[in-house]
Amino acid sequence: MAEKILYFDCFSGIAGDMTLGALIDLGVDQVELNAALAKLPVDDWSLDVQVDRRRGLRGVDVKVWVGSEKEGPAVTDDSSDSGPDHAHGHSGAHPGGNGEHDPADHTHDGHRHYADIVAIIKAGELPSAVEERALQAFETLARAEAKVHGVDIADVHFHEVGAVDSIIDIVGVAWCIWALGVDRIESAPLPMGRGFMRCAHGRIPLPAPATLEIVKGLEIVDAGLERELVTPTGAAFIKAWAQDIGPLPDFRILGVGWGHGDAEFPDRPNALRLILGERPMATETCEMIETNLDDTTPEVAGF
Repeated sequence: MAEKILYFDCFSGIAGDMTLGALIDLGVDQVELNAALAKLPVDDWSLDVQVDRRRGLRGVDVKVWVGSEKEGPAVTDDSSDSGPDHAHGHSGAHPGGNGEHDPADHTHDGHRHYADIVAIIKAGELPSAVEERALQAFETLARAEAKVHGVDIADVHFHEVGAVDSIIDIVGVAWCIWALGVDRIESAPLPMGRGFMRCAHGRIPLPAPATLEIVKGLEIVDAGLERELVTPTGAAFIKAWAQDIGPLPDFRILGVGWGHGDAEFPDRPNALRLILGERPMATETCEMIETNLDDTTPEVAGF
């Protein structure tokens, strides 16, 4: 029996939209994906899936639209632009009030709390493996945001556009992994950008505090770029799901998918490469040694 392995080759970082694009490029059926996501009790969103190029390399660029808005690229500290979003379409999560809210009410002055998002995912009639994987990623993300903001996990909230963007990204990626029949996830070390960026809280250092909290215990490398390369959502995928961080595994390659980010980098394509492969599944074995004894006494045989 073969084991299917999905390897995250994060040479230029990772984000939710990049991962979704790479999985679609691997051959996931977009009609079935949209049908699965449409079961979530979330309104007024759409997926914009386009094939484009980064430094001459073909890939899939995915954007999640919520009404007439979408999450955009990060605003670096030296940019003249303004906005709260991170590099590849990460949604901002922020501390809330006293945590007194009704999870059944999915809008709170333009915000959704962690409990609201859990309720949405559980109401989506998803395969159990998809629901479990999506909840793992969201819990990883919410716990990190709670830690860096110094609040309880129940008080972490997502802005409305960012919340829907994250739900579609995370549930969509979890569904695609399930649809591809992946048994194991491995990843290259995560490349971290540096410098500063501006978000809803003002000027903050890179890696983003939530990202750094999530990657505790994981191997990382310095990317040498003053940009956000790994978003909290992308980091949560690896922290929650990856069973190994290291070089490309030994396997037979079945397919390669490319997902593109929004920003342009000076030294590399802004892309995530996913490599799907398989290898024989490891099995436990034992050996039995036997022999014949003849023409001897029991006393000698025992010795």
